[in-house]
Amino acid sequence: CETIRIETRVLNRSELLRGTEFSLTETDTGGGNYSIWGRGFHSRFDAEGTGFVLDGTVDTAVFGIDWTDDEWRSGVALSLSDGSGRSSARNTTTDTISSTIIALTPWASIDLSDEMAVWIAASVGSGDLKIDSGDDISVETDMKMTMAAAGMHRRIIVDAASQGFTLNLKSDVFLVRTNSKRAEGLRASLTEASRFRLGLQGEWSDQSSNDAIFTRQLEIGVRHDDGDAEKGFGVEIAGGIGWQIPRSGIETSLSARTLAAHGDETFRNWGVSFQFVYDPRPTSQFGFSTRLGHDAGGSAAGGFDHLFAHGSERHAAEDLGARNWYAEVAYGFAHPYQPWVLIPYLDYRQGTASVEHGFGLRIMAANRREDEFSLDIRATQTRRGGTPTVNGIRLELRAYW
Repeated sequence: CETIRIETRVLNRSELLRGTEFSLTETDTGGGNYSIWGRGFHSRFDAEGTGFVLDGTVDTAVFGIDWTDDEWRSGVALSLSDGSGRSSARNTTTDTISSTIIALTPWASIDLSDEMAVWIAASVGSGDLKIDSGDDISVETDMKMTMAAAGMHRRIIVDAASQGFTLNLKSDVFLVRTNSKRAEGLRASLTEASRFRLGLQGEWSDQSSNDAIFTRQLEIGVRHDDGDAEKGFGVEIAGGIGWQIPRSGIETSLSARTLAAHGDETFRNWGVSFQFVYDPRPTSQFGFSTRLGHDAGGSAAGGFDHLFAHGSERHAAEDLGARNWYAEVAYGFAHPYQPWVLIPYLDYRQGTASVEHGFGLRIMAANRREDEFSLDIRATQTRRGGTPTVNGIRLELRAYW
């Protein structure tokens, strides 16, 4: 007799932050746009020094107001960050550390030309730090933070010799300082960190007589971290090829990425990804569609995108032994109340240690404007080696107005 277990749980704060965002935009009489937005982030950190180890996580909620026109973009963001972690030293017990900080960040960006844009930001914040050493021994103190950052993005080459070639350059620099006041049993502290990143991205695109499009991409990113946490250089190299026939609805791609060098010689990171999509009606949600994919190692995002993602290469370390297959078959039907479409689907996912079957129903706009509204209800059955089968239901709602 097979054991079937039904589990229910509430999303924790980190999961809720990662899946929550909103944006409201209004156009003024002069043609500019005002936006009010918010989103959440979750990140982790780790550092090692002579005789100590520090690691933890940070949850951040950000609320912002922006203004944009044809050339200028500017705004201000208010963020609340809540961090927790552990610090341990040789021959001593582990301390639990928690902190909360509120920061205000004004920023501005300007298009110097059609090919180049620059931006600058600064931030000031304050909060509190608490260290719990166990046995009801804890210390609290105030802390402050200052940050400055600047960056640029430039299209170096666009459609050179009509061969569909583009080359982009992206770079930024980041400086942050955090200090805490002296308290009973705790010395005053000063922590500094800096980061410089530079990335190049080249892409070639050709179109044949039958409208087939063949693309190739090569990317490289270089990064240097310094300060009281991570230090050293990191180099990302990535490449990819893609082939699609829009009239037939066929699209396939293969991409790969590797960490070619890093200051930490023991650190390794790579990823490979393949995807095949068949959708005879790519401009609408109606009719049959299917997709098949395979991922190996870590993320296969290019050196350009992976380098400029939140966190450092060290934090992006994933299970490099992972192998994941996924497949989906779907069919879109017209809803009695247009312009909605009903899309029942079946999917299958196989990972290194689990197999998951699912079926569900999506409701979204028939014209593929997923930024208007979408509802996804999915039932799953997951099997992991040596453990009972787990059944679950997931509900995902996206609404924009």
